[in-house]
Parts: sequence; C-alpha cells; structure tokens
Amino acid sequence: MKKYAAHYIHLCFGTTYKGLYHIILNDSDIFMFCEKLEQEIESVSFYNGILFLIPQYREMSPELLLKEFQELQKKNPSMSAFQIMDLSGYFPKKTTINNFPVDVFYISDLDLSSPKFCTDNGCCYGYIERL
Repeated sequence: MKKYAAHYIHLCFGTTYKGLYHIILNDSDIFMFCEKLEQEIESVSFYNGILFLIPQYREMSPELLLKEFQELQKKNPSMSAFQIMDLSGYFPKKTTINNFPVDVFYISDLDLSSPKFCTDNGCCYGYIERL
C-alpha cells in the first residue's frame, strides 16, 4: 500500500483537492481513496507541491508530460496549472479513476496562477517527477 500527502491533489479531470489531503493506492497501484489529512498517519510520504494521478496505460514519462504542459502553456498563457492539466486530456473522469493502476506524479515549485513548466529543477518552475 502506498500513501501520499500534499496540499494540492489533482485527482482527475476537474477535481482538485486543496488543503492537506492524502491518497492511498493498493499494492497494484489502484487508487483507493482521497481524504483530508487531519492527523498523522503512519507511512505517509508528504510532498510540498501538486500530486496528480495518470492511468498507467497512458505510459507517460515526466519528460513527455512536461513537454505537453509546456506546449499547452504557450498556447494558453493565462490558464492556471490545473486548467492546463485538464486541457492535456490525460486525466480520467472521476467515475473511472479507481478502475486502472495509476502513476503518481509530483510537481514542485509551481506558481499555480501562472505556471512556468521547465525541464529541470534549476532556474525555472514546475519540475515534474514520477513517484
């Protein structure tokens, strides 16, 4: 069982949890639930940024996601980070999120209102990592 917590969790298309929430995946990487983290829970990995889930059948790498987000950002510079993620089309509808194994991705150091996705964790924002 895998447990992750963050202040922002983009669970699926149009659904973002803001505040301190955690998600749990079973041993087959299938999403089980997301709920508010109100007390310390054993074996939870905390991330200071955005966590998001993408079904494994999409076969996405951080590099491919980053490239896609950068291209969408250039075409839609006034969109928020969550709008850009939804526009990518990689996120399942909420009713199907628990039907497939998922990959958990983490974006650090991102200005949510005017995101700037980049290829490394150096001088730019929006570094993407697979957990």
